[in-house]
Amino acid sequence: MRSCITAVNVVTLLFVASLGFSYGRDAGVLFLVSPTKNHPKEYGVTRQVLESSHCRVTVACKDPTAKDLDGRNIPVNLTLEKVSPEDYEAVAVIGGYSVWKYVGDPEVNRVLRGFYNSGKHIGGICAGTYVLGAAGLLKGRRVTGPNSRKLRKYGAQYVGSLVQRDGKIITAKGPSASEAFGRALEESLRKTFGTLY
Repeated sequence: MRSCITAVNVVTLLFVASLGFSYGRDAGVLFLVSPTKNHPKEYGVTRQVLESSHCRVTVACKDPTAKDLDGRNIPVNLTLEKVSPEDYEAVAVIGGYSVWKYVGDPEVNRVLRGFYNSGKHIGGICAGTYVLGAAGLLKGRRVTGPNSRKLRKYGAQYVGSLVQRDGKIITAKGPSASEAFGRALEESLRKTFGTLY
């Protein structure tokens, strides 16, 4: 009888694993940062929220080094040409004064469309939302961000909330939304993968 119960438990665990729940594994989230002037709160607070929820954050940049608005170094794990969307469950574009250089950038668009075409979770905070828009990912989507006119130019439906989720696309207004943005990304991942720890 005991061996029968054990066999049922093993089969149940294998079935649950086959459904895609990530028991015992960290969810990989890729941060796209610009080489300079990244907002420290949008980067730091969002990262802290995700890592406290057992997400594994990797930082990618066009250059091998990056800094925030205060000139502090942001550790870069890989450059954009080495990014493979299949290695991560989500990508988040961090805002700041230099993220404009990524708007319409072919390499950035390649990365973001790779995530989108693979059905991954995609986030943008503050000016990072314009990067998503320029990549063609916001058409017909309910979004938020720092400027309604610019987002509507990309075909988005602007709603103006602090954070907005439309399917697997998560957008946020700015620095004050950093914690809520991190939580929304984590909740979106949890819906797909079950527990993250």
